[in-house]
Amino acid sequence: MSSCEGDSAATSIWTRSKALYTTLANEPHRDFGWGKGKENARSLGYAPEWLETLPDAVWESAAAVGNPFAVAAIAVGQTVVDLGCGAGADACVAALLVGSSGRVVGVDCTPAMIAKARANAAAAGLGQTEFHESDMTRLPLPTAARTSSSPMVRSIWRRTRCRSWRRRAGWLKPAVGYRSRIW
Repeated sequence: MSSCEGDSAATSIWTRSKALYTTLANEPHRDFGWGKGKENARSLGYAPEWLETLPDAVWESAAAVGNPFAVAAIAVGQTVVDLGCGAGADACVAALLVGSSGRVVGVDCTPAMIAKARANAAAAGLGQTEFHESDMTRLPLPTAARTSSSPMVRSIWRRTRCRSWRRRAGWLKPAVGYRSRIW
């Protein structure tokens, strides 16, 4: 078995993590023992205009561990793919940056987070966003997103990381920008 193949321990972690993030989506004010929300985003260097422009609901389930926007600029008109988008806070920020001529595609494996991301983008009036429920080993993205995207990625488990990194290597054009946060 390669180091990228799954085992029962990895499956158990996957199941527990999906349950945890479902709880975060449904009970955002609960204490999870880590930073989350608007103040956490502020402490990570998110721009004040993003924090004030987007509705408070966008930030309530945001469990950011870093600021992907500090790595490189996102330009108006770009397509951004947010893998592991959670409740969509970063996707909403990216939508502000790409403007109405751009596009943001969010992917997450937790149905409750995808539902919350869709609601958050709608509440913020960000029609250039779309969200898909999937894991990172089976990306449901059209060819156009593959060739012009600026992906933001969170990779959580080794098994998923290995498969998803292999998948992304064949998915993106070499000149495409890439940002990653590994939890």
